[in-house]
Amino acid sequence: MRRASAFGALRAWLVVIAVTAPVAAAAASINMAKIVVSKADSGVAPLSVFFDATGIKSPATDRSFMEMDCSWNFGDDDKLTWRHGTGANNKKNRAYGLIAAHVYETPGTYKPSVSCSDGAYSSPVTMLEPVVVADPDTVYAGAATRCYSRSGAFDGCPAGAEQIDDAGGNFTALIARDLRQGRRLLLRRGESWTTPTIAILNVNGPWTIGAYGSGEKPVIRWSGGASILGFGWTGSNTYKDARLIDLVLDIGPVAQKPFAQAGVTYYGKFDQVTFLRMDMPGGVVQDLMKPKLTDAWDLSTVVDSTISPILAAALGGYGMYLSSSRAAVLGNLFDNNGGGEHNVRVMHMDKLVVAHNTFLRPHALKANLTLRGVEWYSGLGPKPAGTYSQHAIISDNKFVGAPNVSVPVNTSIDASHEARTRYMVFERNWWINQVATVTALNLNSSFSAVRNNIFDLSAGAGGQAIGVTNNKDTQSATGNAIYNNTIYARQSPPAHVRGIRMFNGALDTEIRNNLMYAPSAKSAMVVDAALGAGTVGAGGTLGNSSDAQAKNVDPLFANASRNFSKPADFRPGAGSYAIGGGVAVPARHDFFRKAQGAARDVGAVAH
Repeated sequence: MRRASAFGALRAWLVVIAVTAPVAAAAASINMAKIVVSKADSGVAPLSVFFDATGIKSPATDRSFMEMDCSWNFGDDDKLTWRHGTGANNKKNRAYGLIAAHVYETPGTYKPSVSCSDGAYSSPVTMLEPVVVADPDTVYAGAATRCYSRSGAFDGCPAGAEQIDDAGGNFTALIARDLRQGRRLLLRRGESWTTPTIAILNVNGPWTIGAYGSGEKPVIRWSGGASILGFGWTGSNTYKDARLIDLVLDIGPVAQKPFAQAGVTYYGKFDQVTFLRMDMPGGVVQDLMKPKLTDAWDLSTVVDSTISPILAAALGGYGMYLSSSRAAVLGNLFDNNGGGEHNVRVMHMDKLVVAHNTFLRPHALKANLTLRGVEWYSGLGPKPAGTYSQHAIISDNKFVGAPNVSVPVNTSIDASHEARTRYMVFERNWWINQVATVTALNLNSSFSAVRNNIFDLSAGAGGQAIGVTNNKDTQSATGNAIYNNTIYARQSPPAHVRGIRMFNGALDTEIRNNLMYAPSAKSAMVVDAALGAGTVGAGGTLGNSSDAQAKNVDPLFANASRNFSKPADFRPGAGSYAIGGGVAVPARHDFFRKAQGAARDVGAVAH
């Protein structure tokens, strides 16, 4: 069995899991005995923590990232739930997969734990070293906290903090004068500030910008400059450890803003930035031209925020333009209002978690989520051969379609660029209202899994749920697995519907236990593998619905009216051929994390 090496020393807020020795259990067991936790004694709340167990290797398979199932308990409040996403598996203190991320919002000492299984072997529940979260009222005690009010009202300002009358409301000047390492700057709720030029945040942390008092979040409004906030503006700095909490970044009408393309822009190096409960109509952009490809931004976290660009397409306008290692996008609402660009466009990743988000109305011909390889623009050039954008968990998200959005989730740029993505898991996501879908999930990736997802294509006119292909990758799209997905399409007028379609360059894909029902289709094809090589699993084999079943046999879904409004509506009923009709697969849980027995059900939702 291969052993994982310990990870190096990491920054103050980070927890990294590495595995170095076998447990004293069965000889062939998952290597979970010694877990290294790299962190300082404490970090101030809200504390963003990244958990990385990619060093764990399964003794049963060489596809550990695809097939290992890890269950994390972060040890804090088990009653808090996510507001967005599918509505299932929505406890904030739990996560699944070989990588995970969590924000500890309340001071205290927490004892996270993890257990992992590859189907053949399971680890015991392993307790990690405690995570100590410091109280911001202590870390930023006294004059280290400054409260600002336009009206001179300071009720709710922490005791001992400096109270500053700021009648002029120039946020840019406020930042230049007062932002320092070890400080917390709090704006009064219900009041607003302006940025006549960009507010440059070139200060090493820890520092926090947030709100005090009661009522609506304070507003920082664009009134000039390239963006509202700029991280690492000089391009040569190496700052880290910042938090922005409970603020509104308002870029204003499009006509006022011919140059600004974001509420937040990263230009130089600034790591360990956490956005919590932010309203950002301008979105977040990590400027592609600034970081070195070998030194991308690190530890970017956006949680419980609303991101809704309002720009026309000619002006850019991404919900998020991300080029980070160890990044977490958790529990957000992305809504591009039909304008701008992609809701989230990832240009580079090395360990990415995108979970419990809702994606609405990207611009026409753009996407809800696009995950790209490492060949960027020609001026930068590609990374060296053999390097990839890799290790992503995309789970428990809701993707809502929009007119002219033909590929709502995509893992490549186009046929003229390399894909070069690998080790990705798409699980327990829900595609709904796919009006113009050609392919709901376009997988240009290798060693990746698509499992336990629900694709409702009823709002469209034909198309397919999943397409597997290869765009100029030096390594073909090989070794992928497509298990236990549910594909439904009751379309009007009738059209041709495919479940899973293999294109040129798709090699050695395993397709099992996929349930399809397209009763109104002109034709229904569960697996179209004509252009793929080495595909394992066809319609009517290995637990997949046959083409005839997809067209003519009702799976007896729980919602007999077929007016599907929640994932549970896709549960098969008594007498359905989907119950117990599957074959064994590494995916051992269904959409709701219900454990599957020896007799596997077909589709994403078990009975």
